Amino acid sequence: MKRFAEFINEKFLINEMARVGQIDDLEVCIYNREGGNVPHVHIRDYATMGREFDACVKLESPEYFDHGCHTDTLTTKQKHQLNDFMNAKPKYSAERTNYEFAVSMWNNNGSNRIIELEYYDDGRAIIPDYSTLH
Repeated sequence: MKRFAEFINEKFLINEMARVGQIDDLEVCIYNREGGNVPHVHIRDYATMGREFDACVKLESPEYFDHGCHTDTLTTKQKHQLNDFMNAKPKYSAERTNYEFAVSMWNNNGSNRIIELEYYDDGRAIIPDYSTLH
């Protein structure tokens, strides 16, 4: 007989992803326990949980990371929205940006590679320009 926690995880994928935030009808998330050597976020449609749209974007550079079925690309408008989102502060934290939050989530995810944030002299995090995503 399965333990309750195993049943819940199988049926509802409770631990499937960690949500960074939402841009219109897309959510930015990090898949839990995905691992790997390429730090990235998933940008997927919220309504279908990524069944209709799922793109991967590297955290350290404005580039797509195609792996598995995560091969969609953003429109020019969505690229600008992603850039604005990554530079904005999360709703409940005035201390860091969504980018810093995403990096923290990646680093705490048990991934194979940790990101070391870099900062400008004024203390702001250096964030890739996602409006130039390619």
